Amino acid sequence: MKESNRVIETNVGIQDGEIVEQFDQMMRAMAGERRRTIEKMKSLGIDGGCALEIGPGPGLLGIDWLKASPGARLKAFEISANMARKAQQNAQCEGVEDRVEYVLGNALRMPFSDQSFDFAFSNGSLHEWEQPAAVFKEIHRVLKPGGAFFVSDLKRDAPWYARWLMMATVRPKSMRPGLLSSLHAAYTSAEIRGILADSGWARARVTESAFGFDIEGRKTS
Repeated sequence: MKESNRVIETNVGIQDGEIVEQFDQMMRAMAGERRRTIEKMKSLGIDGGCALEIGPGPGLLGIDWLKASPGARLKAFEISANMARKAQQNAQCEGVEDRVEYVLGNALRMPFSDQSFDFAFSNGSLHEWEQPAAVFKEIHRVLKPGGAFFVSDLKRDAPWYARWLMMATVRPKSMRPGLLSSLHAAYTSAEIRGILADSGWARARVTESAFGFDIEGRKTS
């Protein structure tokens, strides 16, 4: 499809309590996609230690990762207070609340010391990052040498059939406008490669599917 200009969706996350509940429902219906994401993360060695999640939303990916990674610990950095509260509730329901801490703030300035984390990951929030190059620099700063990161998101130039399938299957249906605005706000892989080069991750790997892309990298120093 013809590439369109990017339209910013939000820089402050999902704050409305009703939409948070609907978003939680939508993410619960994507359990299979979470399993595939965790398999990709584990293939990079992201399976233990202390990890950082950026933009956890209702926390389901991080919770599933913790359940699949005995002994691991997670700090999840979220910009929306309502979303963080929902994630905390979900962690309590799944019995992992003692292994995860939800921290409020903007990922442009994360309140963590240098080399604090073994791994970092994020799914579906990249298109909301106000200055993605700055966030990738922060990821580099807080990772330990040898630490890996994995970031995945939608892509703006997804083909028509991928867009149609996403819109047709998203549940609840009330989330369709939000999905469409996220697609408009998403990046292309070419844009992401430029952002990575500007943030010190020129050697990071970007792989595409019809629906989005995955970014993976490892800190060497």
